[in-house]
Amino acid sequence: MSTYKLFFFINLKIDKILTMKRYFKSRLYILIAFVAVVICSCSKSTDTSQTDNTLTDIASRKSDLKTFTQALNITGLAATYKENGARTIFAPSNDAFTAYCTAKGYTTINDIPVDQLKNLLLNHVINGTFQTSQLTTGYVKSFALGAASTTNNLSLYIDTTAGVKVNGVSNVVTSNIIASNGAMHIVDTVIDLPTLAIHTSANLTLSTLATTLALPAQATVLANLTGTTLYTAYAPTNTAFTALDTELTGTGGIAALTDANMTSILTYHITNGSNLSSTFTEGLVVPTLLTPQSFTLQLTGGAKIKDVNNRIATITTTDIQCNNGVLHIIDKVLLPTL
Repeated sequence: MSTYKLFFFINLKIDKILTMKRYFKSRLYILIAFVAVVICSCSKSTDTSQTDNTLTDIASRKSDLKTFTQALNITGLAATYKENGARTIFAPSNDAFTAYCTAKGYTTINDIPVDQLKNLLLNHVINGTFQTSQLTTGYVKSFALGAASTTNNLSLYIDTTAGVKVNGVSNVVTSNIIASNGAMHIVDTVIDLPTLAIHTSANLTLSTLATTLALPAQATVLANLTGTTLYTAYAPTNTAFTALDTELTGTGGIAALTDANMTSILTYHITNGSNLSSTFTEGLVVPTLLTPQSFTLQLTGGAKIKDVNNRIATITTTDIQCNNGVLHIIDKVLLPTL
């Protein structure tokens, strides 16, 4: 091969090599650019998904929560429930709000004072993320405060014996709507700020007391538990009433008590003011609404009540916060002097 041909051949090879390098280099640039675009796109998609899946966003997309969404916007809670957190909301349906407004004499939720509406909504929220299978029967605290306390949030009673019911009035009809910052369950009734009467009737272990209070002869006692005056009530369980019936067997049992007797017994379980367990002291003599009779608190070995007949009742559940006072549950019916 001549020198010229050899030079030409070598130059051709070099040119091909350089061409291939430029080709692969350009392909590499294209690949890098493609990967960058995909990463940005995925990142943007993920961020958008998280942003659009908050409790507020989910509510705004549901046709049966239009009024609830409107209420969130009116009160400023829409922004709150777009934030990170772990909350469970019992969101009232449109029909639930319509029924509530009708019962309260409002035309729409726009007629409800904003602060009042906000506190009402907060009474539908609990701390933590709970699907219905994770809820248990018992008391939890809502995010709302009532008229009786500026520190102890209102209590909600969750009943899971047949579905999920809140405060004995509001049923979960659509459950387990999971958001990026909590969970939502749609309920069929607005959960109003609970009175002592509501919490007495919500807990099925207090059904005997609730039934007794509902009798026409006890209308005055029930009115005390329903009104706005602050009281502390000590609620005997169903088992406590059964035990009282046995205790009174010699005199005909509970059935032999007159209406006036029962009124005195029930009134003896109510005291003035909203008194949390933190105010209990050993030997404190507590006046009741059955003037002038009182009972005595004992704290040794756990909180107990000694009635005027020296009978001892244990306080089994304390500080159930209501809008018009506080409820404590006891395991024995207190007996005044009749």
